[in-house]
Amino acid sequence: STQDRTVLQGAPSLDGFLSDASRRRFEAVLEGLSGLGIECTVDPTLVRGLDYYSDTCFEFVSDFIGSQSAVIAGGRYDGLISQLGGSDPVPSVGWAAGLERLSLLCSQFDRDRKST
Repeated sequence: STQDRTVLQGAPSLDGFLSDASRRRFEAVLEGLSGLGIECTVDPTLVRGLDYYSDTCFEFVSDFIGSQSAVIAGGRYDGLISQLGGSDPVPSVGWAAGLERLSLLCSQFDRDRKST
C-alpha cells in the first residue's frame, strides 16, 4: 500500500544489519548470478512475510503480467526443520511458483514470438 511504502522510505536498510557471515553469503550469491550472466536487482525492502527464511529470499518478477508481478519466489530456510521439531538445523532452500502467472507469462511470450 502507499502507506507501507511511505513507512519503508524512512526505515533503515536491512543490509546494514547483516552479520559478516550473512554478508559473505549474500555477496557469493550475487557473484554467482553475475558469473552465470543472470541480471538481478537487489530490493532491500523485499519482505516475503515468512519468518523462517534465513539469509536469502528472492522473487522472480515480470512486467508482463500486471500488478501481481511475482512469478516465482522463495529463499533459504536453514532453521525450519528445527522449528518443526527436528533435532538439527538442515541447510535448505525452497521456492513456489504461481502457475496462473507462469501460464500468463508463457502465453505472452508465445504471442510475442509469433508476432516477430
